[in-house]
Amino acid sequence: MLFRSKGNHFTYAVIKNGFVGLQSDTLDGTNVAAILDNTIIKNCASTALYCQGSKVQANNCVFANCGEYCAALYFGGNYRFLHCTFANYWNQGTSGTRQTPALYMQNYYDVVRPLDSAYFGNCIIYGDLDNEIGLDSADQSGNNFRFKFDHTLIRISDQTSTSNGSQFISIIKNSDPYFSDTDNNIYELYSGSYAVDNGDISITNIVPLLSTDIKGAARPNGPKPDMGAYER
Repeated sequence: MLFRSKGNHFTYAVIKNGFVGLQSDTLDGTNVAAILDNTIIKNCASTALYCQGSKVQANNCVFANCGEYCAALYFGGNYRFLHCTFANYWNQGTSGTRQTPALYMQNYYDVVRPLDSAYFGNCIIYGDLDNEIGLDSADQSGNNFRFKFDHTLIRISDQTSTSNGSQFISIIKNSDPYFSDTDNNIYELYSGSYAVDNGDISITNIVPLLSTDIKGAARPNGPKPDMGAYER
């Protein structure tokens, strides 16, 4: 007998110190497999959030400090991340140099597996590599590789075009978010951060719980909300 896990809800969870923090696979892709609210997944030898053709929604979440990816979205799927922080400053130590970006997305296995939607609203995707976003599509037309970075601070290679207005909306490109203390996994924002007051309130209003940040502070605390999981 085949069972399908759906509707899993993680709230105020801290998942850390594993190989993969959370893996989500969905057989039919029509049901939400997991919702993550105010959750931190960090210190994973491989990947914080590992998805294969899944459907996941995350709000006020932090994915950080991993040996490979903070989030790896394989085989297409459907994803929505609102006010999330993806930050990778993995301490190399004896583990060697990290070669993989904080965020990786692709849409194939044996055939094209559509990435129906990957939406990042009021997020931060940053780290200590020159490129922290990996885009790997088997469909050159883009019809099966739909993603959108909306009012999001990103670190991305200059060789990757961000001129498509349907994929990159009011982004901040390659500007340091000035996290408080990356050595100790603290991803709150200094007052001079480029992420401060550069979010879009209409994105914040999509989900009621986003009226406060991951620590319960009121959002916005200024003219506009801050990007990422923490409100300055």
